[in-house]
Amino acid sequence: MAKLIGSSRFVAAASVILAIMVAIGFPSRGTATGGGNLTYHGGAVMHTTAVFLIFWLPPGYHYELPGHGSDSSFESLVERYFFDVGGSSYYNIVTQYYDGSGPIQNVSDLGGAVVDTAPYSGSLGDEVVRVAQLQGWPGGLSSLFMIFTAPDVFAGNNFHGSIDHSGQHYVFGTFTNPYKCTGCGPGGNDPQVLLSPNGDTTFDLALSGIAHEQFEAVTDPLGSGWTDSASQEIADKCVGDYQGTAADGSNLVMNGHKYLTSKMWSNAAGACMLSYPAIGTPTPTATPTSTPATPIRLIQPTATPTITPTPTATQTPLPTATLTPTPTATPTATPLPPPSVVIDGVRLRHTVRGQWQTTKTVRLHERIDFLLMYHDVNPGSLLPSATLSMTKNGKLLATYALKSETYRGRQAFHRTLLFNRGVGTFFAHFRVALGSAIARRDRRFSVRR
Repeated sequence: MAKLIGSSRFVAAASVILAIMVAIGFPSRGTATGGGNLTYHGGAVMHTTAVFLIFWLPPGYHYELPGHGSDSSFESLVERYFFDVGGSSYYNIVTQYYDGSGPIQNVSDLGGAVVDTAPYSGSLGDEVVRVAQLQGWPGGLSSLFMIFTAPDVFAGNNFHGSIDHSGQHYVFGTFTNPYKCTGCGPGGNDPQVLLSPNGDTTFDLALSGIAHEQFEAVTDPLGSGWTDSASQEIADKCVGDYQGTAADGSNLVMNGHKYLTSKMWSNAAGACMLSYPAIGTPTPTATPTSTPATPIRLIQPTATPTITPTPTATQTPLPTATLTPTPTATPTATPLPPPSVVIDGVRLRHTVRGQWQTTKTVRLHERIDFLLMYHDVNPGSLLPSATLSMTKNGKLLATYALKSETYRGRQAFHRTLLFNRGVGTFFAHFRVALGSAIARRDRRFSVRR
């Protein structure tokens, strides 16, 4: 869909820019034709992503039409989708696309979620930078910010873009009004006729647009990645293509949850697809920076800070100096850089026919293996330590020390537990410490009987 690429000095005018873009005829939702396969235009892609969700909903506003779901239901279902999509055969479609550093990985984690009740003001780009800085969420091409508002607040229904601020790219996508979206849902965008697999017609109408902007942001974050000869991106070519739907209205199952979403373009198939065969897991070319996922929390309204671009310094040529011999100084030892530790990934595994397999859903009284991969920088003589804390509904259940080991040639910690703490949704909170350096990562999982 429409792309907005700019720097922080233009953020305040982003809504006006978007309105102009829509008015002059950027692609609207409807079945895309022609253009052939996507081609690479030399720019960056997002190899791995931590997705950060911003639910911007001041008092008196709602995502939902009356009788078609609740705001909290919409937020929970969006969070669930971004928890489920990473590692799925659906998201595996993006692994066909690459840049000079290698292919996109099938790695997309939920990095965090927040509800912001501050009044609407400025632009969506303003809000992304403001909330990211308040929450300590990192920018860069390993972070994707998805922002959700009430309908009809900002111009346009959906787009993705990138804002540059303080030398960082803030890549974001938004979807604001499924009720004015042509092609959202097999029968159009009428909530009265939609078969809703999740019992929330707003979410089920919106998901194709949410996935649309997610996939396009990952494959074309800066407007120089992958498009076809008609400037259509990976999702533009498949708008309104839902394949056959089941009796409950769904056409995709991820992690046991049912979804209704449109296909994405596969160069390998030369067609729109809902899945792509696994091609193995390439070695990542860079370690993604990720912030631990947390349950959705509330930002208290605060004044919106003014985002001021950093001025570009004028470089003045240095005068030519006359070299004068000086006495040889006693060498001073250069202090070593401080140690740091980075979590490369966490996995929750259980055994199937005697083999460990990655999972997000386990059975009560099943043996579960919690595995954390990491690397340390400048450790000196320090040895890292790691703990695993388990919570449910915000209540701490237990904390365990993790054992150090080597996993497929990588530094790792692990702990195997016999899980007997009931059914429902749990959070595993990993913490690695190396001296004063600390890294954290959370993982949500479900337990059933």
